[in-house]
Amino acid sequence: MNHRRDLAIWGYAFGYFACYAPYSALTKALSQGALDGMTRVLPWSTLASGVGMFLFLTARGWWQYASTRTVLGVRVPFSATSSACAS
Repeated sequence: MNHRRDLAIWGYAFGYFACYAPYSALTKALSQGALDGMTRVLPWSTLASGVGMFLFLTARGWWQYASTRTVLGVRVPFSATSSACAS
């Protein structure tokens, strides 16, 4: 297997944890009351994550690989419907 490809998994792992750690720390701090008045940050960070996901998938052209479902007569990518339900 390609050496560069073997190292790519570590880049993905770093990206995952680099994005996960701040959300985890923020959620823990808010749930313990350490950041009073900061609860208005969570809706904005959730919105930014959703917009970022949409922009990334669009920029990479990955929508073509998503399966679709019909919701209220409109065909939507299944990833969008599953994300909305998970939220």
